[in-house]
Amino acid sequence: MEEATGVRLVADGEYPALRRWANEYVSDQAVKRCLPDREKLVAFYAANKEKFRAEIKAILQRDQQAKMAQHPAVKLMSAFGSPFAHRVEVALALKGVPYELVLEDLANKSEMLLKHNPIYKSVPVLLHGDRPAICESLTVVEYVEDAFGGDESAPRLLPADPYERATARFWAHFIDTKILGPLWMSLWTDGEVHERFSKETKENLAILDAQLDESNKRFFGGDALGIVDVAGCTLAHWLDPMQEAAGVRVVADGEFPALRRWAKEYTSHEVVKRSLPDREKLVAFFAANKQRFTSMVKA
Repeated sequence: MEEATGVRLVADGEYPALRRWANEYVSDQAVKRCLPDREKLVAFYAANKEKFRAEIKAILQRDQQAKMAQHPAVKLMSAFGSPFAHRVEVALALKGVPYELVLEDLANKSEMLLKHNPIYKSVPVLLHGDRPAICESLTVVEYVEDAFGGDESAPRLLPADPYERATARFWAHFIDTKILGPLWMSLWTDGEVHERFSKETKENLAILDAQLDESNKRFFGGDALGIVDVAGCTLAHWLDPMQEAAGVRVVADGEFPALRRWAKEYTSHEVVKRSLPDREKLVAFFAANKQRFTSMVKA
């Protein structure tokens, strides 16, 4: 079976007592008469390799669905073009949590949104069973990690180690407050105000780029996606469409190479790709709302 699948679970020399017993077993005359030919076994398992994989995948999916059925229903209130809602979509997908997506028009907010998020009146909003809503994207991502973290086979959104967990929270918060805030202002302002926010954005992008370059990792936390990666999704997929729509170039081509390398890794991740909005539709969305966004930042 190992030869057919190309997987080596038990190396030569491991478990010597079991190997001695195996030799004794297959040497028994009665047993030998019932053993199938080795090469025919290899051929059989090799010929059925994909079938067995599909069967195992189906079993695991059924197990996951059964586990999820034990949880109350999950609804995610989102809106087209929102990178903050995208964060939660990726978190739920990574954890294998089925959910109902409720799309909002933020220019014409529904009673449902105002009821469940009366303070910020925005998305994302997570509804889990009959409990009150959970709002603010990074808070929701942490809730998803804690509420649906029982499956050890699912990737972790935050590290288990307290120090690493605190560090991940720090950089996620840094992206939100030190980069995305001034970036948004730099896109929809002009003159001295634009220059000030653009300078602040680039200074903090340089810090983040150096942090990523120093770690020399695929993602911020290592080889797997984590909370810092989903926090930075705006920089990976939304930045260029927003700049094009705004007619402003805050970040030039070639700047921040470590972040650009990370952005390619992030947007090519299979789970992430399923939740990414179409680039041209993003450009059209931000262009259509340019005047509204400009008015909002000046208010």
